Amino acid sequence: MENITRKRLITAGILIVGLLLLILKASPRVFGMVTLFITAAAAFEWAGLATIQSLPGKLAYVLFLLLIAGGALWLPIWHVMLGVGGWWLLATLAVLIYPRGTSLWGRGKTVRAALGVLTLVPCWVALNALRISNGPESVLFLFVLVAAADSGAWFVGKRWGTYKMLPLVSPGKTWQGFLGALLAGLIVVAAALSLSHTPQRLWLGATVLSLITLIFAVIGDLFESMLKRQAGVKDSGSVLPGHGGVLDRIDSITAAAPVFVLGAMWLGR
Repeated sequence: MENITRKRLITAGILIVGLLLLILKASPRVFGMVTLFITAAAAFEWAGLATIQSLPGKLAYVLFLLLIAGGALWLPIWHVMLGVGGWWLLATLAVLIYPRGTSLWGRGKTVRAALGVLTLVPCWVALNALRISNGPESVLFLFVLVAAADSGAWFVGKRWGTYKMLPLVSPGKTWQGFLGALLAGLIVVAAALSLSHTPQRLWLGATVLSLITLIFAVIGDLFESMLKRQAGVKDSGSVLPGHGGVLDRIDSITAAAPVFVLGAMWLGR
């Protein structure tokens, strides 16, 4: 147990430093290339969840997803984000009714592979669009918001968690933990608004958007948990010691980023 904890802390430290350098110091081109590489790694793991077993099949799926990502850059960002917002509403329904309705996403490699495209490509597009249009600080805020909520959920859930949210999807998540996530998120929002130059007329909208983003971050986490349960695996991969796979680390962001960007675009109008 101690060895696992040490590995987890070391990996977390490296990831945090790397993420800060990537967000704050990298050029837009480098940021786009590195996040695309991360997306490709997540796609490789998603192929496993989609029961694509062969290495050539997984690599072909990754290449296909990268081609879709390149094509998405030619589409109006508003249309991409609006479309993926609708997708995450459908994903929310899938999580809420699980295990009913598993025929929709639980059968056939094609369907499961398509879900990966809908999940990973818009996240990559959203993060790069956010960094270009709103600056590195906005991307940093999004990651800090989601990370703080995740920590709040873990702490409160471990200390006071009794009422399970969706035990058939993720037995460890509780409603107390969910409230802890929202509270931690509100603290981050309050700190960010007080330290930034955001006009006060936008404070209410920014707070509501942040809370909605956190709700979808939880949905992203639950959605991947549902897929792993369907695939019969605990983690999406093992590339990150003590943390599982790349997909395990970005599952919340896959839903949070598009929703946050869509809301930020609406607030900025």
